[in-house]
Amino acid sequence: DFIFNEEMKMYRAEGVPCESMTFKDNKLCLALIEGNGKGGAPVGLLKLVDEQNSLGSSGTDLKFASAANNHHGGGAKVPNTYYSKNKTHQNFFTVSHFAGPVEYKTDGFVEKNADSTSESLLNMARTSGLSLVKKLFAREAESETGVRGTPAATRSRKSASSKSKTIGTQFSQQL
Repeated sequence: DFIFNEEMKMYRAEGVPCESMTFKDNKLCLALIEGNGKGGAPVGLLKLVDEQNSLGSSGTDLKFASAANNHHGGGAKVPNTYYSKNKTHQNFFTVSHFAGPVEYKTDGFVEKNADSTSESLLNMARTSGLSLVKKLFAREAESETGVRGTPAATRSRKSASSKSKTIGTQFSQQL
């Protein structure tokens, strides 16, 4: 509601004609996607796929789908009404978003969530002739190492991969 109400205020302030609207509360849908599991709440889909990534080679797409069903579907204490398990394919589930239901096939989720940007591409950006690009990637290196001015290229590959953020984590931080 907050974002929509702020937009409506802005429209009115700018003289843009708009009708008052009521918006469906989608807190349960957001909890399904990004829930942190605190206070007895279920762990969200982004955290569940992150968990599979943290397991290394033993983390799989099928285990992610199973965990999603256990936390939000028929296996949950209180199933989330925005989540439904596919009855015939265990690697599919549906999320009923604001705009309508979307079916997801989990094949490739864990791999895609790993954010495997090549180190050579990152190093190229960090040494770019464009100052903006160089600054953006220098900041990323500082936040990963915790040391101002420490180039990420001096870190070992092992420490770089252990500190890398998954796509799901990056998305959650942007919300």
